[in-house]
Amino acid sequence: MTRKTTVRAAVDAELRQLKQTDTVLGRTAQRLADILDDANGPREVAPVSRELRLVMEQLRTGATLSESDPLDELANARERRRSG
Repeated sequence: MTRKTTVRAAVDAELRQLKQTDTVLGRTAQRLADILDDANGPREVAPVSRELRLVMEQLRTGATLSESDPLDELANARERRRSG
C-alpha cells in the first residue's frame, strides 16, 4: 500500500525545520498548501503553486539570514552583484 504525501505535510515538515510554523509566512504557506491539496485541476494549481514557492523562498532566506551574520550577507550580495 503506497501512501500519498500531501503538500501540507511536506510544507509542515519544512516549516518545522525552519522553526517557522507560527509565523505569518509560515501560516500563509500552510494555507496555500491546503488550497493545493484541494485543487481540482492545473488551472487552479499553477498560480497557487507559484505563490507557495515565493513564500517558501522568503522563509528559507529569512531562516538563513538569522543563522548568519547580516553584515556578511550584505557583503556577499554586493559581491554577487559586482561579479554577476
